[in-house]
Amino acid sequence: MARFIVRHRAPQVRLDNQTQDDIDRDQNGTGQFHMRYWSIPFGRSTRKVLYNDLAAQFNTLQTRRCVWTRKLCNYVDCAETANGDEKLSPTADLSATCTDMSTITNLGLCLRCQFYPAGEYLRFVRVPENVPIGGEVLQIEVHPRNNLTLQPVDKVLATLGSLVPGTSSSGGLIARCILSGSVQSAGITTNVSLKCSVIIPSVPNEQLSDTYTGRSTWVEDVSYFTYLDQSDQVVSVRLAQSLENLVDSDNPQNVLKFRLVCDYDDGEDMISSYLSVTVYVEDINDHSPEFQNAPYHITVDELTPVGLTIFRGIHAVDRDKPNTPNSDVQYSIVEGNEKGKFALESSHRAALVVRRALDYDTGDIDFELTVMASDRGSPPRNSSTNIRVSVLDNDDLSPKFARDVYRTSVTEFYPVTGARVHQELRFDTPLLAFDQDLAIATPVRYDLIAGNDRHLFSIDPRNGSIFLEQELDLDQERTLPGNTFVLQVQASQVDNPLKTGVARVEVELLDLNDNLPQFEVQLYNISIVENLPNGFSVLQVSAADKDQVGTLSFSSGIGSLGSGTSFFSSQDKREHGDNGEFSYQLEDPSEAFTMDPRSGWLTVRDQAKLDRESQSSLFMKVFAREKAPSVVRNVSASSVSVEVTLLDANDNNPSFLPSNLYEFTVESDAKVGSVVGRVQAVDPDLGRNGMVLYDLQRPAAHNGSTGAGLPFAVDAQSGNLLVIDSPLAEGRHAVFVEASDQPSNPSERRFSLAVVTVEVVGTNSRGASQSSRDCRDPQGFIEILKVLLRSSRACCDPPGLVEILKGLLRLSRDCRDPQGLVEILKGLSRSSRVCRDPQGLVAILKGLLRSSRACKGSEVPDFLGSPYEFWVGDNVPVGTSVGQMRVTDAVDRNKVIYDMLHSYHDGVPFAVEERSGTITVVDDISKFEPVLYDFEAVATDGSDVTLVTNVTIHVVELDRMGGSERDKERREQFSLFPNEVFILDRVAAAPIQFRVRENLSGALVGQLLNHTASGGRNSSVESGRWRNLKFTIANQQDVADKFAVSQDGTLYTQRGLDREEREDYRLTLIAENSRGVVRGAGVYQVNVLVEDENDNPPVFDRSSYEGRIQENSPSGSEVKLDHPIKASDADLGGNAQFTFTLHGDGSELFSVEQPTGRVYLRAGTLDREEKPIYLLRVVTRDKGRDSHHIAGNLNSEVKLTIYVDDVNDNAPTFLQMVSLLDQDVEISGPQGASSDPNSTLAPRVVTTNFTDHDDALYAAPLVTVSENTPVGMPILRLLAGDRDAGSNATVTYGIPLETYVTNKILLPPKASSKNHFSIHPMTGEVSVARVLPPETEFLLNVTAVDGGGATGNVSIRIYVRDVNDHAPVFKKSWYTFNLKEGYYVSHPIGAVEATDQDHGDNANVSYVIVQSGGDFPPLPFRISEGNGTLSVTGNVDRETRDSYSFQVMAQDGGPIKDRKRSVVDVEVNVLDVNDNAPSFYNYDHILQIFSRSEEGSHASENPLLVPIYYASVLENSPPGTVVSKVSANDSDFPGNGNGLLLFNIPYGSDGGDVFAVDSKEGIIRTVGKLDFETQASYNVSVVASDLGNPSLSSTAVLSVSVVDVHEEEEEGSGEIRRPMFAHRYYEVEVEENSAPMTPLLDLNVTETYRKLNLKFSLVPTPGSDSFRIQPRNGTLYVVKSLDRETTDKYELRVRVDNVKKGRGMPVLLYPLPAHRLADLAANEVKVIVRVKDVNDNTPRFIVNGRPIVAAIPTTANYGYQIVKLQPHSTPVFVQAVDADEGLNADVRYQILGRADDESRKFTVDPLTGQVRSIVSFSRDAGRVFGFDVKATDKRGADDGRSSITNVFVSNPSCRGQPVAGEHNLCRVPG
Repeated sequence: MARFIVRHRAPQVRLDNQTQDDIDRDQNGTGQFHMRYWSIPFGRSTRKVLYNDLAAQFNTLQTRRCVWTRKLCNYVDCAETANGDEKLSPTADLSATCTDMSTITNLGLCLRCQFYPAGEYLRFVRVPENVPIGGEVLQIEVHPRNNLTLQPVDKVLATLGSLVPGTSSSGGLIARCILSGSVQSAGITTNVSLKCSVIIPSVPNEQLSDTYTGRSTWVEDVSYFTYLDQSDQVVSVRLAQSLENLVDSDNPQNVLKFRLVCDYDDGEDMISSYLSVTVYVEDINDHSPEFQNAPYHITVDELTPVGLTIFRGIHAVDRDKPNTPNSDVQYSIVEGNEKGKFALESSHRAALVVRRALDYDTGDIDFELTVMASDRGSPPRNSSTNIRVSVLDNDDLSPKFARDVYRTSVTEFYPVTGARVHQELRFDTPLLAFDQDLAIATPVRYDLIAGNDRHLFSIDPRNGSIFLEQELDLDQERTLPGNTFVLQVQASQVDNPLKTGVARVEVELLDLNDNLPQFEVQLYNISIVENLPNGFSVLQVSAADKDQVGTLSFSSGIGSLGSGTSFFSSQDKREHGDNGEFSYQLEDPSEAFTMDPRSGWLTVRDQAKLDRESQSSLFMKVFAREKAPSVVRNVSASSVSVEVTLLDANDNNPSFLPSNLYEFTVESDAKVGSVVGRVQAVDPDLGRNGMVLYDLQRPAAHNGSTGAGLPFAVDAQSGNLLVIDSPLAEGRHAVFVEASDQPSNPSERRFSLAVVTVEVVGTNSRGASQSSRDCRDPQGFIEILKVLLRSSRACCDPPGLVEILKGLLRLSRDCRDPQGLVEILKGLSRSSRVCRDPQGLVAILKGLLRSSRACKGSEVPDFLGSPYEFWVGDNVPVGTSVGQMRVTDAVDRNKVIYDMLHSYHDGVPFAVEERSGTITVVDDISKFEPVLYDFEAVATDGSDVTLVTNVTIHVVELDRMGGSERDKERREQFSLFPNEVFILDRVAAAPIQFRVRENLSGALVGQLLNHTASGGRNSSVESGRWRNLKFTIANQQDVADKFAVSQDGTLYTQRGLDREEREDYRLTLIAENSRGVVRGAGVYQVNVLVEDENDNPPVFDRSSYEGRIQENSPSGSEVKLDHPIKASDADLGGNAQFTFTLHGDGSELFSVEQPTGRVYLRAGTLDREEKPIYLLRVVTRDKGRDSHHIAGNLNSEVKLTIYVDDVNDNAPTFLQMVSLLDQDVEISGPQGASSDPNSTLAPRVVTTNFTDHDDALYAAPLVTVSENTPVGMPILRLLAGDRDAGSNATVTYGIPLETYVTNKILLPPKASSKNHFSIHPMTGEVSVARVLPPETEFLLNVTAVDGGGATGNVSIRIYVRDVNDHAPVFKKSWYTFNLKEGYYVSHPIGAVEATDQDHGDNANVSYVIVQSGGDFPPLPFRISEGNGTLSVTGNVDRETRDSYSFQVMAQDGGPIKDRKRSVVDVEVNVLDVNDNAPSFYNYDHILQIFSRSEEGSHASENPLLVPIYYASVLENSPPGTVVSKVSANDSDFPGNGNGLLLFNIPYGSDGGDVFAVDSKEGIIRTVGKLDFETQASYNVSVVASDLGNPSLSSTAVLSVSVVDVHEEEEEGSGEIRRPMFAHRYYEVEVEENSAPMTPLLDLNVTETYRKLNLKFSLVPTPGSDSFRIQPRNGTLYVVKSLDRETTDKYELRVRVDNVKKGRGMPVLLYPLPAHRLADLAANEVKVIVRVKDVNDNTPRFIVNGRPIVAAIPTTANYGYQIVKLQPHSTPVFVQAVDADEGLNADVRYQILGRADDESRKFTVDPLTGQVRSIVSFSRDAGRVFGFDVKATDKRGADDGRSSITNVFVSNPSCRGQPVAGEHNLCRVPG
């Protein structure tokens, strides 16, 4: 509500309203208000007018919608003055003297000057402090106005006195009224009361303002403002002076108050309105913090403990308004602290603290830290300054070498002379050490501290130069690892030797070639089986060169066939030059062997030389020749002899003498048992291999049993052929006698066969006709072949008889056929031709051929239907095809070339076409005489296959008989129809051609004869005519089996023909009469053409097809096939035409182009994600018809797989988020996230569908990790999927943006190079990349990009949880307190203090005392848990314990399981108080003295203890003789004098004039002459006093007895009465083979005799000549090399004599008494010398130079004990003996062999030498196994000595004999 004043001309009334502070409104909204201090000046005559004016004013206010009451008040206090002398009581009731207030209505007063909005009396406005001068503060609407002024708020009181009518300017009345009431909700005021008081001022008007008690600054507030008229209705209040210094001061002022006064004069009254304005000045963050006394420079020691505050002077001031965010300064280190060495105590406490240890020597020298001070204004303002921290170096580091390892080399010396050398070693990098404290650089001293026990090297302590002092020989340094001396060099500081550094120096001893190779043995003696094949390795020799390159050491062993492989490899060679490299050279006169120059393997070169029957032993020599020149001159190469003994092998067949053909004659009536004859065979092998037994090969009888039909038998031992059946059938008998040897292994048995022809003759017909031989096969050879035929049919020709016969045939061409079997067969063949083959030999052979062919299979390269036999007439024209040769499909028919070989000198009329194999007539057959031609047919493909078979061509003579009588007779002789013309005469010579349809069995092919040629004879005659004819198909069997011919010449098929297999057949048919004689034109050449049928479906060229097409391809796109779809039909013509169709799910999407077989996309869209593969079937169907002309539509199908290739049409999608740390990672998923407890990806999987959320900040799950998660630790794994495939589905992860999230406000992103998290691009593992700030939330934008560039993303929120990761840090590294000994109760001695950089409970530190180590008595100290104050309670005695060391542990208040602790050492030193008197010790007696107070009284309870010392002294002792020594100590501290003692003898004490005591040592000496006769004893008092204050003392008594001296003992005997040696018995050890003059022992005599002239000598004893003693100093030497194996202990006796030189001869001074000579005399000593063993003997096998031979039965199983390589084994034992002892004689055994060696069938126990089997030998009967066993002493160590022996194990076949023992194992060879 506006305040206003109404002025009347007479009287004037003024009414004003106060400011907003004068309005009190009820906070409960009741509308109660109070208006106070209405000041109304008036005169005595205007009382009523006043009230009328008041009523008018209120009515006016009501008319202006102001809430006022019509009933003004309950009473009015009036005060009026009449001419200054009438005074009304202030408490008078106004209603009694004035008009009723209810009549004051509608006065009609109109106030014209008004502030708008109407009713506003107070305006509140905020302005910033930086409003410029002249800037607008606010606009006010006010009108009408005559005058507008700005006034202080309370200055109005100064003008009120001038408004009272009738008063002077110096006085007036003031009425003060209080208006109060309540306001209803409708805005109507009720219950209004008005209370007024009249005050008469007594001060002048100009002094009224002094009576106002308010702020004087109010008068100044208005000065900051002015106004500017904007229009007649609006004014603008402007700033008159700056506001900046008003707020930014130590006493800021934010509120300014003033009021606007508006005056309006309407001609009658002057009306004033008021508007109070309160201006709140807002502070603006317009000042940056300013550092005080900057920049800063700090110096700190590098050993400053972590956690210590090093600088507290950092301070910045912000001149913005105090105690506001604009002036609240926070500090941080923003640059220069990349190593994290420093930190601030907190953001508000800018104290610099050492956070990590400083190290000057690693570069922590100077730090330029940039500290930034920032306020919390919006936006914040900051400034920065630099702090330079200089680190001082401390001597905390030891010296360090420039390198950890120094390497150099020195060449060994040759020859070694023993001279001293002083050779400096040179290093690539000089040996140098330096003080790591670079700023101090203390000089260092060099020393050799290890590796120089033999003093081979020396070092210059000043510069570290190392020198070699002795000659070195590498051969004497075999135990030197890597041929390298390893020295340790120490560099120590000169000023502090405890600070040291160590380096390793490696001095490699380089080798000189000063050694020759040495073989491991002197002679190799091995046994091998004869006839070993070429390339078989039999022995590996081994030589070693002590020079370097690694010893080429190979163990000897039995090789295997085709070996040549050795154990030498590049890994075996150590690169030290080539001094140790050598090669083996073999000198073999027999040239049977060759040797690998590197490995030393002896290998068979010429197996023909390994014939035991020619030579049983071979001798050779192996040389080892070095590659590098040797420094050793005039020495030849090393060599070793090798002796090879050949063992017999069954390599010879028994040989019949004189040949294997025998003919005997016997009479038919010979008696049973008669000897027909004797066969004899010999075998040059040995033993059973050369034992020959005989047996008969018996042909099988017709019923299948064996042995029938042979009346003969052969004696197995003698070879006599005996008669076993009589009488004998006359004729020739063929008997086959078999001779076989008898090896141990039956499978190695060898045979020879003899053919014995026995001609049985009658008693009188021994010279019977030989013709029977031609026709009857008396030898039974045909029967033998028949048996073989039956066997071959049943068993698929297992003996391979056909191949045997073929081979024999080939051998016969080379004239080799030693058995003559071919001649026998040829003879039988000729016999069969003459006799028409009555035995069926040809059929037998053909049957064998067919049986063999059936077993070979079609896939074996061979001729089809071989051997071939063809017939041809002698009158056929040139060009006629005789037959054809063909091969199987296993031979490439496109490459095969045929040829026919023969041996006919006159040529042949036939030739073969080389490509087709067709045999054709090339010349007139009649010109040639032979009727039978034998050829060898050859077929070859030119590279791998060459086939050979036999071809036989029969020439059939055609009828050339004429019409003479003789010819007629001959015709009649052979014809059934004499006088008839034979119809065959009219058969044409040209081939006959027939056609037949395929697949028809029994189909008519054609007629050979013309039945009408008989001239119309009747059928019966005609049939009888042909009944005498016989037709034969003369082709090979594969053709003859498919056709048949009837008696009348009708040709038909026996089974269906396959045109696809063969399109035509060339047949040769022979017609013959019943007598078997071919007459007339009896040979027919027939060509049969096979016609096609639709019997083959189309066949695809592949079993399946694959194709690919991209998804989303348009229609018509071609599918890319891996192979074109092709099919073929074996039929012809229309039967071979076919079509393609597609079938299967999705086949409607594709089509096949018929001519080409291409596949196209027909229609539709392919989506790989929906269906990636189409499995279709391609069906091909031909167009042929069957034999009934019905469409056959034969078909076949094949799989077609079409793969839909991926196109990148899908973006990656995030699927899962997996936590990788169970305890440190917590995941709280948002709505839409779920946990998968069954997931196998991780212990906890959270799956979120991120696409369901628009707000990435709140859709992402919140991941909580600890701030101490290590850098690099994976915390999450994100899994994104891509529905595409291949590279399009390969997802790469990344984090392009990392943003802080604080209170859901995104802050600017950090630079990508400083991200706190990283993600593995392939696995999606999110790892910590930087140290995590605690209590920070990160928002990661994770992207997944596939191979095609499509991107998916997800947001991950990660909150870093603060952990208790700071341990309390003590302010001091240790604490030391001093405490005087005494008794205390809760006495404080000091305090420890620790701080923790954590916050809250984690920073609350508590203290406790801990004692480390074992059990300790309780400490007298206590510590306050809260403040660390130490106190002591109890007795503290320094003499009991002079110091207490314990630890105080500070523990923070973090979680119980994760509380951090630190400890500090505390030492309490107990200061000494002189509370202990000296105490004597080592006394002889203690005397108790009881004191008595008076005579007769009892003794005191605590007696006085006096120590007593006893001593004696000779009476003639000179002054200064030591009598005794007293000892005392004081348990007090000697450093302050409390524990220092002085001895003295009190004045006047007994003996004080004779004895004196050393005050420090307590030694008592004589100072006067003693006389036993004068005084025989003294009691000397000795006092020990300390130097404490006050001093404490104790007293002891020394009792001295004076000894009377008599005459000395006589010394005339001169006998040595005391031993001259300190010890009478010595034992020493010396290694055998020690060099002569090796010192063993230094003998010393006792002190008594050392100054005498002594001579040492050896008393002669057994073996004493091997030793010598130095006669002057008693040094015992060995003068001969000792051999422990000869003598292991020597007993020596050393004697010493005292001599003097008299006349140049020694004289014995101490003769020995006789009774001392029995044992050691006093001047003798016994010395036992024990000889220690050296490994100088090699284990030796006691086998007399022969290999070890053992046997194993075939029934032996795993673990069978074969032979034991130690004594007392059963049944075979061998011992390896080593003459050494102990470890040097401890032998270990091992089998030598390669991985593929047969020695792997055996194993040997390394301790016992027991050889056992580890496999089964059931299939190895008759075999002999050989291997080498190596025996090595020193338990098989690498430096042990070893020897090798050969072991042969045979596995004989005992043929059922029991195995009783090794010597009875079937006569084991060798």
